[in-house]
Amino acid sequence: MATIIEQIQRDALDENVSVSSLLRRMKFAAAKLNLGAVEDWVEQELSGYQSAESVPAYRIIYGRPMSQNPVRGWEQIGGSVEGISKRHIAQSIASLEELIGCNSPNLMTDDLGQASVRAVTAAISPKS
Repeated sequence: MATIIEQIQRDALDENVSVSSLLRRMKFAAAKLNLGAVEDWVEQELSGYQSAESVPAYRIIYGRPMSQNPVRGWEQIGGSVEGISKRHIAQSIASLEELIGCNSPNLMTDDLGQASVRAVTAAISPKS
């Protein structure tokens, strides 16, 4: 019979095992081995981080802000977009897996929120 660590290793190599399933198994192993820091990290990955500022560096991504034009399709937003190009991904692993499953492999969408949309609109609108 394989140990829990061997099962985790085997599952990590199996592309059919979801990351969230692997993390749940890791949380169990961390609790059994009294690895509190690992258990805390896994819990945050499973539940999501409390604030965007608390996410680890590997959860900070950079992208090209785009808008969907009803006639021309996806268009890159012009102007100064540095403030919205960087995103701190605080969602749970399960919600990220769902997001990835809904989009093409090279596309991840995120709602900027109304305040950001107004700021971008004001920045790119012609001045009168």
